Amino acid sequence: MSQDVQVGLDGWLFLKGGSNQAEKFYTSETPLDDQKMRLWSELLYSRNTRLRAGGFEYLHFMAPDKTTVYPEFYGEPIPRYDLHPIAKFNDAFCNSGFWLPVLPSLMAEKKHRDLYYKTDSHWNYWGCFAAYVSLCGKLNARPVMDLVHRPKATVKIIMDLGGKLVPMIEEQAEFLSVLRDSQRVYCNDIVEYNESDRSAATGKLLYNSIVSFRNNDKKCDSRRVILFGDSFCEYRPHMMTGMLAETFREVTFVWNHSIDYEFIRELSPDIVISSTVERFVSNVPQDNIDVRSEGTRRIMDMQTR
Repeated sequence: MSQDVQVGLDGWLFLKGGSNQAEKFYTSETPLDDQKMRLWSELLYSRNTRLRAGGFEYLHFMAPDKTTVYPEFYGEPIPRYDLHPIAKFNDAFCNSGFWLPVLPSLMAEKKHRDLYYKTDSHWNYWGCFAAYVSLCGKLNARPVMDLVHRPKATVKIIMDLGGKLVPMIEEQAEFLSVLRDSQRVYCNDIVEYNESDRSAATGKLLYNSIVSFRNNDKKCDSRRVILFGDSFCEYRPHMMTGMLAETFREVTFVWNHSIDYEFIRELSPDIVISSTVERFVSNVPQDNIDVRSEGTRRIMDMQTR
């Protein structure tokens, strides 16, 4: 049994360790200290001020960790549950204008269906859809409600937490084919690498992968969006990126928690969205990146190994 995995009740698995030591956010008295919160506050308010001065609307959301949504299945006491990062961010930024609280929507929706798979640390399609509806509400955009009726495939696979155990545990999962009115019109060299045979031997490169989608449906929201995020959004279109692509005229996704101001200036979107996952909150991003040159450099590094 992996030390990174908490085996909870009824077959539910949770990320306990890992590089971010996820359990500390629910058991430590100071999992996110005042200094880290100050750095986050400086970062997010600085982004909001700078982007709005440039004519861009800005939002930030945090994807909840599974333990935050399903503490009742954790199987061990959670003495500091009330201090988990999203609770602290809600208190700090509820009146900021740029903070999008997605947790209430998930907590309401979980009464009707599972929003995370038992053996995966990520939200599933339904959890992502609940956050997507909240995001559309914040942006005064009409959510595409028939996304939940798109074609789907059901497969048995080993997901991230199930793969950490011996023997590994499979689970049945649904994957929806989200795209209908939109199509991918650009991907950078990292995505091309991930989609090539070369990545099978070396593994996929995720950070600084970039994709763009265009929606030609006359009824879609005419605004253009840049989304900076991670595996809860995805460069592949089966999660938040695809949902937004079906909603807005143009959507570009960058896999990074930092944002690239020059890239934003060149693309000139209407809306900039940044996101992170709750367990990554100890790492405060630095907005001093060039996502395009960094992506090219990482490919060159892989090719010379």
